[in-house]
Amino acid sequence: MTQQLLQKALDALEWADNGYKEGEPIQAAIQAAIAELRAAIDAPVEPVAQPSQAGEPCEWTLDDDESGTWASSCGELWSFIDGGPAENRVAYCHHCGKRAAINAKGADHG
Repeated sequence: MTQQLLQKALDALEWADNGYKEGEPIQAAIQAAIAELRAAIDAPVEPVAQPSQAGEPCEWTLDDDESGTWASSCGELWSFIDGGPAENRVAYCHHCGKRAAINAKGADHG
């Protein structure tokens, strides 16, 4: 879908570029944007990382009840405005991709 959006933007810029005379300052900006969009369209698409199912889960423990901050065993901190990881349906760690295991002692406070 991103490629389609880039192509639509490129098509719009190419159409706009046709309305200006050679050498106008706006035309140089449009042509630079066209070149960047073409490069983005032609760039290889990197695969999206899939959550890791193997090994131990990433354990999440309530770090600070007042701020709603949770510490993960992979070393990251996560904050929730309302509720905790269970209430916000966290299934995987946002950092390491492992299945999130919510520490029961912290879950009562979220």
